[in-house]
Amino acid sequence: YIKNILKKKKIGKVLYYRGEFSEYLPDFHPYEDYRKFYMARKSDGGGSILDQSHIMDLAHYLIGPFKKVSAFNSKISSLEIKADDIAELTIKMKNNVIASIHTDIFGRKHKKKFEIKGKNGNIIWDFYKREVQIYQSNTKKVKIIKNFRKDFNDNYIEEMRHFLKCCVKKNKTRANLEVGIDTMKLILASEKSSKILKEVTIR
Repeated sequence: YIKNILKKKKIGKVLYYRGEFSEYLPDFHPYEDYRKFYMARKSDGGGSILDQSHIMDLAHYLIGPFKKVSAFNSKISSLEIKADDIAELTIKMKNNVIASIHTDIFGRKHKKKFEIKGKNGNIIWDFYKREVQIYQSNTKKVKIIKNFRKDFNDNYIEEMRHFLKCCVKKNKTRANLEVGIDTMKLILASEKSSKILKEVTIR
């Protein structure tokens, strides 16, 4: 829905993207000890910057590829884990849009949201409210859209249908391998930036 809004340039030229994923790790799987969950170990692919990379995928999908990043990535909470629990990224996209991305696994009030600011308006998406807000400067009004799927499991079913169509009917994938590689390059560049305390070009 938001991709179509951007294609129609309803908020004009995009200038800025701000995304945040913040969720308390022990709440991920409350039926098991979070310290034994893969997210508690960097060696198993856990940690905030890797597992919460979906907000980076959204930035790539909606805004475009990444160019440079300055980042902080570390563990600052009292969670008993051997992985990072926070990532703070400032990104320059290849189209010169500036993006700010925050992820953490210690936030007690869970958040999954982003805001896109354009020349003529703003778009806000909130996962938990299941809504999109659109503000346009010409009308000075906020339009709120809520008619999205209420059962999140439907998304996984749709994902599998799409995957099978790509396998059987050779349909084009919505997200190709290159996009996933680009997100991984951003993560690796962010980890490097955090260590050397400098901006890193994504290659």
